[in-house]
Amino acid sequence: MHTARTAQLTEGLVRRLVEGWCAALDRHAPAEEVQAFLVPDGLVMFLHEGTYKELEGFRSWYEGARRRYADESRTASSVRVRLDAPLSGVVELVLSWRGRAAGPSQDGGRWLGFDEYQTWTVVLDGGAARIRTCAVRGRVPRPDGGGAAEPAAPGRSAAARAGGRAVTADSPAYGRS
Repeated sequence: MHTARTAQLTEGLVRRLVEGWCAALDRHAPAEEVQAFLVPDGLVMFLHEGTYKELEGFRSWYEGARRRYADESRTASSVRVRLDAPLSGVVELVLSWRGRAAGPSQDGGRWLGFDEYQTWTVVLDGGAARIRTCAVRGRVPRPDGGGAAEPAAPGRSAAARAGGRAVTADSPAYGRS
Protein backbone atom coordinates (compact mmCIF):
# COMPACT_ATOMS: atom_id res chain seq x y z
CA MET A 1 0.00 0.00 0.00
CA HIS A 2 1.34 3.43 -0.93
CA THR A 3 1.09 6.24 1.61
CA ALA A 4 1.46 9.86 0.62
CA ARG A 5 4.12 11.97 2.28
CA THR A 6 2.93 14.82 4.43
CA ALA A 7 3.33 18.11 2.56
CA GLN A 8 3.04 20.44 5.53
CA LEU A 9 3.64 20.51 9.25
CA THR A 10 0.52 20.03 11.36
CA GLU A 11 -0.21 20.32 15.06
CA GLY A 12 -0.91 16.58 15.12
CA LEU A 13 2.57 15.80 13.71
CA VAL A 14 4.16 18.08 16.30
CA ARG A 15 2.26 16.50 19.17
CA ARG A 16 3.31 13.03 17.97
CA LEU A 17 6.90 14.30 17.87
CA VAL A 18 6.65 15.42 21.51
CA GLU A 19 5.15 12.08 22.58
CA GLY A 20 7.69 10.02 20.65
CA TRP A 21 10.63 12.10 21.91
CA CYS A 22 9.57 11.71 25.54
CA ALA A 23 8.95 7.97 25.16
CA ALA A 24 12.34 7.37 23.50
CA LEU A 25 14.20 9.32 26.19
CA ASP A 26 12.29 7.58 28.99
CA ARG A 27 13.24 4.11 27.80
CA HIS A 28 16.85 5.14 27.11
CA ALA A 29 16.50 4.21 23.45
CA PRO A 30 19.72 3.89 21.46
CA ALA A 31 21.11 7.25 20.30
CA GLU A 32 20.45 6.37 16.64
CA GLU A 33 16.74 5.94 17.38
CA VAL A 34 16.50 9.19 19.36
CA GLN A 35 18.40 11.12 16.67
CA ALA A 36 15.57 10.35 14.24
CA PHE A 37 13.54 13.02 16.08
CA LEU A 38 16.20 15.65 15.25
CA VAL A 39 17.19 17.44 12.05
CA PRO A 40 20.33 15.94 10.54
CA ASP A 41 21.90 19.36 9.89
CA GLY A 42 21.67 22.65 11.80
CA LEU A 43 20.66 21.19 15.18
CA VAL A 44 21.31 23.37 18.25
CA MET A 45 20.28 22.33 21.77
CA PHE A 46 20.59 24.81 24.64
CA LEU A 47 20.33 22.45 27.60
CA HIS A 48 21.02 23.04 31.28
CA GLU A 49 24.41 21.30 30.98
CA GLY A 50 25.53 23.39 28.00
CA THR A 51 25.00 24.03 24.30
CA TYR A 52 25.20 21.08 21.95
CA LYS A 53 25.38 21.42 18.18
CA GLU A 54 24.68 18.93 15.42
CA LEU A 55 23.98 15.24 15.96
CA GLU A 56 27.47 14.56 17.31
CA GLY A 57 26.99 17.11 20.09
CA PHE A 58 23.58 15.71 20.94
CA ARG A 59 24.97 12.18 21.06
CA SER A 60 27.68 13.28 23.50
CA TRP A 61 25.09 14.82 25.84
CA TYR A 62 22.68 11.89 25.49
CA GLU A 63 25.22 9.19 26.26
CA GLY A 64 26.19 11.06 29.45
CA ALA A 65 22.57 11.59 30.48
CA ARG A 66 21.83 7.87 30.01
CA ARG A 67 24.57 7.09 32.53
CA ARG A 68 23.50 9.78 35.04
CA TYR A 69 19.80 8.95 35.36
CA ALA A 70 17.63 5.85 35.63
CA ASP A 71 13.91 5.14 35.86
CA GLU A 72 13.08 8.33 33.99
CA SER A 73 9.60 9.51 33.19
CA ARG A 74 8.65 12.59 31.19
CA THR A 75 5.16 13.95 30.79
CA ALA A 76 4.36 16.91 28.59
CA SER A 77 2.11 18.78 31.02
CA SER A 78 1.70 21.70 28.61
CA VAL A 79 2.24 21.85 24.85
CA ARG A 80 1.53 24.99 22.81
CA VAL A 81 2.15 24.75 19.07
CA ARG A 82 2.42 27.75 16.76
CA LEU A 83 2.79 26.91 13.08
CA ASP A 84 4.73 29.74 11.44
CA ALA A 85 4.81 28.42 7.89
CA PRO A 86 3.81 25.23 6.08
CA LEU A 87 7.13 23.60 7.03
CA SER A 88 8.01 25.11 10.43
CA GLY A 89 6.70 26.00 13.84
CA VAL A 90 7.49 26.82 17.46
CA VAL A 91 6.59 24.65 20.43
CA GLU A 92 6.41 25.96 24.00
CA LEU A 93 6.24 23.07 26.42
CA VAL A 94 6.54 22.10 30.03
CA LEU A 95 8.04 18.68 30.58
CA SER A 96 7.44 17.19 34.01
CA TRP A 97 10.49 14.98 34.56
CA ARG A 98 11.15 12.48 37.31
CA GLY A 99 14.11 10.15 37.56
CA ARG A 100 16.62 8.57 39.85
CA ALA A 101 20.23 9.67 39.97
CA ALA A 102 22.35 6.70 38.95
CA GLY A 103 25.91 5.73 39.67
CA PRO A 104 28.30 6.62 42.45
CA SER A 105 27.51 10.36 42.56
CA GLN A 106 26.47 12.04 45.79
CA ASP A 107 22.87 11.82 44.54
CA GLY A 108 23.12 8.12 43.57
CA GLY A 109 19.74 6.47 44.02
CA ARG A 110 17.97 9.70 45.01
CA TRP A 111 14.73 10.58 43.23
CA LEU A 112 14.71 13.93 41.46
CA GLY A 113 11.85 15.76 39.85
CA PHE A 114 11.55 18.97 37.82
CA ASP A 115 9.21 20.89 35.62
CA GLU A 116 11.36 21.98 32.70
CA TYR A 117 10.27 24.86 30.48
CA GLN A 118 11.43 24.43 26.88
CA THR A 119 11.03 26.11 23.51
CA TRP A 120 11.57 24.09 20.35
CA THR A 121 11.67 25.10 16.73
CA VAL A 122 10.43 22.26 14.59
CA VAL A 123 10.45 21.63 10.87
CA LEU A 124 8.96 19.16 8.46
CA ASP A 125 11.89 17.09 7.17
CA GLY A 126 11.48 13.96 5.08
CA GLY A 127 7.75 13.87 5.82
CA ALA A 128 8.26 13.91 9.61
CA ALA A 129 8.29 16.64 12.23
CA ARG A 130 11.81 17.07 13.66
CA ILE A 131 13.41 19.27 16.29
CA ARG A 132 15.78 21.94 14.90
CA THR A 133 16.42 23.80 18.17
CA CYS A 134 15.63 23.08 21.79
CA ALA A 135 16.16 25.72 24.46
CA VAL A 136 15.64 25.04 28.16
CA ARG A 137 14.24 28.29 29.59
CA GLY A 138 13.90 27.20 33.19
CA ARG A 139 13.74 24.32 35.59
CA VAL A 140 11.74 24.22 38.79
CA PRO A 141 11.92 21.38 41.35
CA ARG A 142 8.77 19.31 41.76
CA PRO A 143 7.63 18.79 45.33
CA ASP A 144 7.09 15.08 44.64
CA GLY A 145 10.60 14.58 43.27
CA GLY A 146 12.86 16.39 45.70
CA GLY A 147 14.75 18.15 42.89
CA ALA A 148 17.75 20.12 44.06
CA ALA A 149 17.61 23.11 41.74
CA GLU A 150 16.99 26.73 42.49
CA PRO A 151 13.68 28.27 41.39
CA ALA A 152 13.65 29.64 37.86
CA ALA A 153 13.46 33.38 37.38
CA PRO A 154 11.73 34.76 34.28
CA GLY A 155 14.12 34.63 31.34
CA ARG A 156 16.68 32.49 33.17
CA SER A 157 17.61 28.86 32.81
CA ALA A 158 17.65 27.91 36.47
CA ALA A 159 19.66 24.75 36.03
CA ALA A 160 22.19 26.13 33.56
CA ARG A 161 25.42 26.86 35.37
CA ALA A 162 28.74 28.35 34.37
CA GLY A 163 31.24 28.68 37.16
CA GLY A 164 28.47 28.70 39.77
CA ARG A 165 26.52 31.50 38.05
CA ALA A 166 23.07 31.13 36.56
CA VAL A 167 23.15 31.42 32.77
CA THR A 168 20.60 33.49 30.89
CA ALA A 169 19.86 33.38 27.19
CA ASP A 170 21.73 36.67 26.71
CA SER A 171 24.87 35.71 28.69
CA PRO A 172 28.04 34.76 26.77
CA ALA A 173 28.16 31.25 28.25
CA TYR A 174 24.66 30.39 26.97
CA GLY A 175 25.77 30.12 23.36
CA ARG A 176 29.08 28.35 23.94
CA SER A 177 29.86 25.06 22.27
